Amino acid sequence: DDVVKCGKYRWARKTARFITMGRPGFTQDVVDGMASSGMDPDEGLFVLGPELPDISSTDARRALAASDMETLAQLLHPRVI
Repeated sequence: DDVVKCGKYRWARKTARFITMGRPGFTQDVVDGMASSGMDPDEGLFVLGPELPDISSTDARRALAASDMETLAQLLHPRVI
């Protein structure tokens, strides 16, 4: 995940706030990185949202390109399709 790889929690400040959603396999790494960099999760500079389901954006793009509505229905909210 690029948030962990790039340490984006270190970039957050009052003039550049971040909102990041948790991802399976990476959420705890973000929490740990925030803690080790001194980022206070209650300060509101770097907000970590809930962990989202493990959905592949690549799979969604492939299904869109193939007009595979059955797969899209499993991956995306109906309003997105």
